[in-house]
Amino acid sequence: MAQFDVIDAKTKKPCGDKIEVPQDLLSVKPEVGLLHEVVVAYRSNERRGTASTLTRSEVSGGGKKPWKQKGTGRARSGSNRSPLWRKGGVTFGPKPRSYYMDLGPKKKGLALAEAIVSRFPEHVQFIKEDSICEIVKTQELVASLGAADKKQSILLVVSAGGLKVWRSARNLPNVNMSRVDDCNAYDVLKSTRLVFTDKAWAKYMEKRYHGV
Repeated sequence: MAQFDVIDAKTKKPCGDKIEVPQDLLSVKPEVGLLHEVVVAYRSNERRGTASTLTRSEVSGGGKKPWKQKGTGRARSGSNRSPLWRKGGVTFGPKPRSYYMDLGPKKKGLALAEAIVSRFPEHVQFIKEDSICEIVKTQELVASLGAADKKQSILLVVSAGGLKVWRSARNLPNVNMSRVDDCNAYDVLKSTRLVFTDKAWAKYMEKRYHGV
């Protein structure tokens, strides 16, 4: 069992509370194959799959044969909507489809645990939710999270939506917010730093992490 200090968002100093991280979570070894599969699945599920082209049967026109079969000296042609013609149909073009890839809950949970462990201990911070949930001004949030460096992306995980801090974070391109119930391995991996509130971590340990 490892312990980490909980930081007060206003003073940026430890508030006296401690976060306990079980040793079996810290001992998880990230598997590149699993994390790659999860990232591919999440990115694939973000695709809309609305690309569409018309085949020769769907393009308007083309009912009359352009010229007779023989005697013109030109190649035979039956329709001006052939894929060989300008403005003709498209051969094997894209059609609307679903790119959804299903991942089981166990695989998602294990991948999230591995992603979180990959950020310990240098790039993980725990912050008091009661001290940060009332922040409305964007500059105050920047100071609390140390988000002045635009090259570093930060994922702030809170226990619930509707907090005032959501309004502050949406103005920062390098700060992303997530409810702990919606947090996933892809969001964690694409962020440089991971910031959990104390309530979000307690909720994660209670509902989402059951030992791996």
